[in-house]
Formats: sequence, structure tokens, C-alpha cells
Amino acid sequence: MTASFRASSRIAAPADELLRRMLDPTEQEAVERHLGSTVARCTRTDLDEHTVLIELYSERPERKGSGVNRGTIHMRFDLRRLECRWHREDHGHGDRVRTRGVMRLIPDGEGACAMVDEGEIEIRVPLLGRKLARKFAAAVERNQPVKARWWEDRLSP
Repeated sequence: MTASFRASSRIAAPADELLRRMLDPTEQEAVERHLGSTVARCTRTDLDEHTVLIELYSERPERKGSGVNRGTIHMRFDLRRLECRWHREDHGHGDRVRTRGVMRLIPDGEGACAMVDEGEIEIRVPLLGRKLARKFAAAVERNQPVKARWWEDRLSP
């Protein structure tokens, strides 16, 4: 009932500049809307000089049906390591759905970096859980290059 995902994209922007923009709640809301959310609200809490917590609530229409997928992504950025550990709280699904992962920014030459996302999705639904988890993991992998291109376009001069 668990599926793993991993996606990597090269971005023509320095890792520190990309990270700085990722810590801006307005930017997080904009990328979430770009990915299809109709509602996006984000808050930032500086826990200490090297740790920032970003919480992003979103509402996105379900692909099939007339429902709305509501959730909150809790992102804990480690500024020294250029990484973000995150988990998604799906509202309305209780503890049947768990999504968590880590996003790393890896400097890749002058003025560029790699954005690497990896994690897992667990769906505890009899008979369908594994199939649904694989489907959602594939969607995360498909969306990552779209998100990376959005950040790159946002950072280009």
C-alpha cells in the first residue's frame, strides 16, 4: 500500500537564490496555484536562524468527480543543508493517506542547481491502496519538472 517516488530537475539558478524564494509564502502560494489549486494560503515561521517552517494549505479540484482535495503541506527547511523535509496532511482522509518526503537543492555548476524530490505515499485502503499509491507517486514525479520549470522561469532575469 506504499509507493516511493523520486524526481530530479536541473534549474538554471543558484541554489541559495532558489531557496530564498522558496521561503517566501507568496511564492509558495503562486506555485501551488500554477499546479492547479484554486485556494492556496501559506505561512512562514522562523524556528531559529537555520530552520524555517512553511505551512501551505491548498484546495484543488479532484480530477474525476466534483469534489475538492484539501490538504496542508508542512515543510521544514534546513538552510545549512539546502533541504526541506515535508509531509502532507490530507484533510478528509483521516490517517488512511500519508505522504512524506525530502526535497534537496544541490549546487550544479555556476548559477545552477538540481532540485531532487523523493519520498513515499502510503494509502491504507483495502484492495485499492497499492494501485492508488502508485498512481499518486507517478503524479508527483510528473509534476516535479513542471514545478522546477516554474521556479526557473520565476528566477530568470
